[in-house]
Amino acid sequence: MEPNKTIRWKVVTLRNRSLYTLSKYNLEYKENKITKAPPNTLGIFCCKTENDAEEFHLSCAHWTKIIKVKTYGEGIKIQRVCGSFDVNRMDEWYRNPQMYDPVSEGTICYPAVMPLE
Repeated sequence: MEPNKTIRWKVVTLRNRSLYTLSKYNLEYKENKITKAPPNTLGIFCCKTENDAEEFHLSCAHWTKIIKVKTYGEGIKIQRVCGSFDVNRMDEWYRNPQMYDPVSEGTICYPAVMPLE
């Protein structure tokens, strides 16, 4: 997969893991290593701008941070999100996303990302 020239930002845990997910949806982000989205998902959630990431970061728990990422593949704009630790709820969201919460305007998903810092 070829990288885009697009830089985005991502809010992760202090241990560089996905927020609000467990099991197959919980990913680890290592500097200069490509992280791919799980199969049959919309991709890895990112923020278009650093300001979008900062807004989201401020609404999260104190155990989060912002990382800069290089994107891979085509970005997909989504309308709704399921922030849940429960894998069954995440699976349900993929079947029926309209029943969940709207995302912020700056949210975009990619098939893969590489943390730069």
